[in-house]
Amino acid sequence: MIAFTLVNSNLPANSATIAQPISITAGDNHTCALLSDKSVVCWGDDSLGQLGDGTNQGSSTPVEVQGLGAVTSIAAGGNHTCAIKTNKTVACWGSNSSGELGDNTFNFRKLPVTVSGLSGIKQISAGRWNTCALTTDGYIYCWGNASRDIHVLGDYILNPSPIPVLMPNISNAVNVGVGAGHICALLKDKTVWCWGSNVAGALGAEGPRNQFGDQITQIGNPIKVEGVANVSSLSVGGSSNCVLIASKAKCWGDNMWGQTGIDRNKSWGSYIVISPESGRNDGLGLGLQDVQAGSWYYTCALRKITELPGNNSLTCWGQDQFGVKLAIDPTVDSPIADHFLVGIMKMTVGLKHGCAILYDQTIKCWGDNLFGQLGNGKQASLGATYVAGFSTPQPGAATISFSGAKAQVTITGLPGTPYWIQVTQATSSKPSKVTLTKTTQVFSFNLKKGSVAVKVFTANQLERSSFSKVGTIK
Repeated sequence: MIAFTLVNSNLPANSATIAQPISITAGDNHTCALLSDKSVVCWGDDSLGQLGDGTNQGSSTPVEVQGLGAVTSIAAGGNHTCAIKTNKTVACWGSNSSGELGDNTFNFRKLPVTVSGLSGIKQISAGRWNTCALTTDGYIYCWGNASRDIHVLGDYILNPSPIPVLMPNISNAVNVGVGAGHICALLKDKTVWCWGSNVAGALGAEGPRNQFGDQITQIGNPIKVEGVANVSSLSVGGSSNCVLIASKAKCWGDNMWGQTGIDRNKSWGSYIVISPESGRNDGLGLGLQDVQAGSWYYTCALRKITELPGNNSLTCWGQDQFGVKLAIDPTVDSPIADHFLVGIMKMTVGLKHGCAILYDQTIKCWGDNLFGQLGNGKQASLGATYVAGFSTPQPGAATISFSGAKAQVTITGLPGTPYWIQVTQATSSKPSKVTLTKTTQVFSFNLKKGSVAVKVFTANQLERSSFSKVGTIK
């Protein structure tokens, strides 16, 4: 019999446990998580009311948003946050300099306020100065910043709007994303359409020209992104965007920091990628599950680990600063992706930091921590560190034994934690995922005569780490 112990260290000391995280979103310098009890907690910068706790004090550990009620979805913008409530209305809090809270004022809010006139909302996206909401019937309403320079609310609204505006000539949308001056939508036919500022190529096409032949960079009428079809997901960053097509990423827009995953020396003009391309991000190998374009500097993706079904590792490309550990060689002026965190369910990318929900219901954040946006009770920039207050991963233990024609695996750990058990005889078998429903659980496998090897993986371990036992069945 062989025993192993799985232990997670680097946890905040004396942290109180709160409900499990369901989703996570990052703004410029703050982070928020939706919990299993439908409440929302936030941490980081609160100078403009981003945390929604009624103060401007900031917090390096999670604090609950006050007066919000039950929530089904959240989205953080540059310095504000919005949530869809269970009645399909929207509430927002934080900065409101351009009307991005949608409450028909330009007043900053330390507590959530209801967005005017919205109902039947199924998805929201918050950008730097704008917010958009997608209705259940596929229409998009947006509010916030607008000017003659960006036309982000259409060609005829050229001043900030503190109330929602129906976006023209766009319908049958299934997802919407908001950047720093542009908006993109994924439609039911799996095409992508964008509008707003095209200065950095964020719209994915050159767009129309004026009577003098000059390219128009302010486009209020949605234009179709060139070279993408059969899109499964869309992510809109500050001035760049990415989509997933057949588990591969295609990105376009601003490439100043290599955030599109394309060699900067091959991109057009001032590091701008006009049409979507697959660059270094096309060589991640095992299939991408999600891609998130950050506010400005970098992009991250979840890559499937084939040895562990349902398990993902994190790969990023772009500017290698703030403790993000992006590149194999940060001195090379090209976007090289390299995973540094595994066992991820969901992730988010902010301005200079990012966060991920792990399979053990903990949250890890990394990068810049000047405002406490990593949530670990400190203000030092770090690699991946645990956010205080979430379920502390309990030390797991397992024993593997052979008896007769059976293999028996006994696992002791935190209920809800997934493990993968691989039993190999003659040929390698696909690992079986099991999830603990109680503290100690026994799993049995029928064996054939001959040599046998049993491996146990856990989502917390580094990729391809395993504990095993070999034997012979007579």
